[in-house]
Amino acid sequence: MVLANVDDIFCFNYSADTHYWSATLRESDKEIRLIKQTSSKNILAISEKFVQINPNNIINIDYLYFIESSTMKCLFKAPFQDYALTASRRCYSKLKSELDIL
Repeated sequence: MVLANVDDIFCFNYSADTHYWSATLRESDKEIRLIKQTSSKNILAISEKFVQINPNNIINIDYLYFIESSTMKCLFKAPFQDYALTASRRCYSKLKSELDIL
């Protein structure tokens, strides 16, 4: 069991191969696999800081640095500046409304 603050969680990733969600933490190099019954709705209900950007990724909005509008590529603040994830069209619209972007 790992106890983590919301601020320490960078993102959640879903693996279609294993059918598990995993969490990437700020202070850890490895992903923490969540229990099998975890769904995206469960994760999103934890905090308003968690936003789904595509069917396989939920991010902590506090780490979002930039969204490239033409490609929907999301870039992140340190220490996750080497990560780049792409938002889906459906999730991008919701993400824009959550950020109040015109």
